[in-house]
Amino acid sequence: MAFCHGGWSEYAVADIDHILIFDDNVDLRLASTAIINPLTALCIKYILLDKGAKSFVFHGADSNLGRMFLKMALRKNLQPIAIV
Repeated sequence: MAFCHGGWSEYAVADIDHILIFDDNVDLRLASTAIINPLTALCIKYILLDKGAKSFVFHGADSNLGRMFLKMALRKNLQPIAIV
């Protein structure tokens, strides 16, 4: 979540409780899928809430990210217009 509103940074300081530690046997390509889509969905949701949005249009609603984002948005009473 360090990069949600501020863009990108070469370095970031994080609370140890916010760090995922994977076993050395875990393939990093597989491990990245455990966090990329959820973090993307959370960041978009927070941006919408911070901007005071009530509704939004998004595309790719049938993807894993789209379905995850749709569930998060509906729980916050946002009104999506989902395009497949």
